[in-house]
Amino acid sequence: MSPPHKPSTLPDNRSIPPSTVIPVLTYPDVREAVDWLCRNFGFTERLQIGTHRSQLSVGEGSVVVAEQGPAPSTAGSSPAQATLDRVMVRLPDVPGHHERARQAGVRIISPPTDHPYGERQYTAADFIGRQWTFSQTIADIHPAEWGGILLESTMRPNGPPTDLYNNTYGDFASATEAAVRQATYGEDIGQSSWLTAKEWLEFADRLAVGAGSKVLEVGSGSGGPAVYLAIERGCQVTGVDINEHGVKNARALADARGIGTRATFEVVDAGRPLPFPAESFDAIVSNDAMCHIDDRPSVLREWYRVLRPGGRVLYSDALIVTGPVSHEELATRSSIGFYLFIPPGENERFLREAGFDLVDVSDATDNAALLAGRWHDARAAHREQLVAREGETNFAGLQRFLDCVHRVSSERRLSRYVYVAEKPRRSRPA
Repeated sequence: MSPPHKPSTLPDNRSIPPSTVIPVLTYPDVREAVDWLCRNFGFTERLQIGTHRSQLSVGEGSVVVAEQGPAPSTAGSSPAQATLDRVMVRLPDVPGHHERARQAGVRIISPPTDHPYGERQYTAADFIGRQWTFSQTIADIHPAEWGGILLESTMRPNGPPTDLYNNTYGDFASATEAAVRQATYGEDIGQSSWLTAKEWLEFADRLAVGAGSKVLEVGSGSGGPAVYLAIERGCQVTGVDINEHGVKNARALADARGIGTRATFEVVDAGRPLPFPAESFDAIVSNDAMCHIDDRPSVLREWYRVLRPGGRVLYSDALIVTGPVSHEELATRSSIGFYLFIPPGENERFLREAGFDLVDVSDATDNAALLAGRWHDARAAHREQLVAREGETNFAGLQRFLDCVHRVSSERRLSRYVYVAEKPRRSRPA
C-alpha cells in the first residue's frame, strides 16, 4: 500500500465522536461499564445508543463501549480473535482507503456502506483477526434522527466561529458565489440574508423612498442591495458596515455601476455613535443586521438623532423567540458570530422608548425558512468549489447553520419580523 496522506480536518457529525482514532471496547454489560468508567476513570457519556452501545469522552479523546458478543467470522480467525476489542478510524476518503487495502490483500469484512447516522464505513481484519472500521463523515446527523440520545453538548464556545461573511464578501464576484445567490434568491442583487429583491423594494415603499431621498442602510454587507435600491428608486444611499471586505466590495460595485456618488459606503461599527450630523437622512433601513447589535436601545436613539422629523426607520429581526428552542439550536443558530435573541414585544418597546411612533409590525418568517433551505441546497450543489475555498470544517458549519435556520423558522420557533416606525414631525412636550 502507498503511504497514507496527512489527514485533512474532518467534518463534524454529531452522531460520531470528534476524535480521529476511536477504540471500541467490548463489555458483557454496556450500561454497567459506562457507569464504572465514568465514576472511576472520569469519562463523560456523550451518546447513548439503546443499551448495546455508548460513546464516551475524556478531554480531547473518545472511546466507544459496545456489547460483547460474536463478531462476524473471517477466514483464518479464531473464535477468540473474533471477540477482540476493535478500533475505529475516521478518514476523509473511505472508498479510496478500502480499494488500497483490498489490492494489498487485506481481508475485507464489510465493504463501504453508507449508514443513516451520516457515516460511510467499511471493516477489515488485521493479521491477527482484530477488526478495524474506517469511517468517513458524509453528513452531520443529529442522533435523534436515528434513535440515539445525545447527552453531551456539542457546543464549542471556545472554538472559532463559523465564517459566513468574510467568505461570502471576500469571494463575492466569483462564479460560484453568483450561482449560489441565483439559486437561492432567483433575482441576484448581491444579498446574503433572508431577503428577496421584491421584499427589498417593498421595504423602500414602506419607507416612502423616492427620487432624491437620502437613505442610511445599517449593515450594508456586500453593497448589492444598496446599489440596487439607488438604481431602482433614484435615491442616495449611504451604507455602513463593520466588515471591511463587504465595504470594499460595495464601493467597487457602486463604481462599476456608475453610481459611486449616489451609493457610498463606510466602515462603521453601528453599535457606536454614527459619524453623521443630526437629521441627515429621510429614511433608515436595516435588513437582518440588528440582531448582531447588543445595545439596541442606544442604537435606536442614535437613529432617531440622525433621522429628520417625519422620516421612517425599518428593520427586520429574524431572532424573535416564538417557541421552544434548545441550547444546541441556539448555539448553532449563533455559530457565525454574535446574536441577540429576544422575546416578542421587545423591539416595539425599544422603538417607543427611543421616541419613535410605531407604524407597523409584520411577520416575514416564511422568507427566512424558504431562503435558508434554498441556500443550503445551493451550497450543497457547489460543494467541491466551496470546500476548496473555505475548507471542509467551515463548509459543514455553514450547512449546519442554514439547516438550523430553515428548521426553526419553518416550525415558527424562531420568527422573523419587520418593524416600521416614524420620528414625530414635532417634538413631544417635555
